[in-house]
Amino acid sequence: MSGNMNIAITKTSFQPGEIIEGTITLTLNKPIKSRGVFVSLISFEGHGGGSRGPGGKGGGSSTSKHVWESQTLDPAKEYPPYQELTYPFQLTAPSINDPFYSLGALWRYVTRDKSPRAPGMKDYWVEAKLDISMAFDVNSQKEIKIFYTSPD
Repeated sequence: MSGNMNIAITKTSFQPGEIIEGTITLTLNKPIKSRGVFVSLISFEGHGGGSRGPGGKGGGSSTSKHVWESQTLDPAKEYPPYQELTYPFQLTAPSINDPFYSLGALWRYVTRDKSPRAPGMKDYWVEAKLDISMAFDVNSQKEIKIFYTSPD
């Protein structure tokens, strides 16, 4: 492994529109030329079995990844070894009115998806990566929850 990346988030449960704040820490074992450091808010929608996480957790017939928001935290360059690099970030929890959220709800209704999940809750991940050309990226994911309430 060429390095270590960690994500620290102030909390792990959010409401729609709330700011998700955190810090990414990167330490490399050797100099690495990279396309940059990136952070994203992602979710997975399973077709035939419900929500999935990174690596296809939970089974099901297929899973699609949706990137809600993505940011470049550091540009392409050669990153130094043995230095702890720290990147603060802020992402915004998506609204229940977002078209992708609505399409996922429609899909679950049409397919009668009864996967175990708390009403009004959706799993998301903060994903950070050092994008390395022609090699394995240095990356990390942290699960968060966003709680939605239905309008009355």
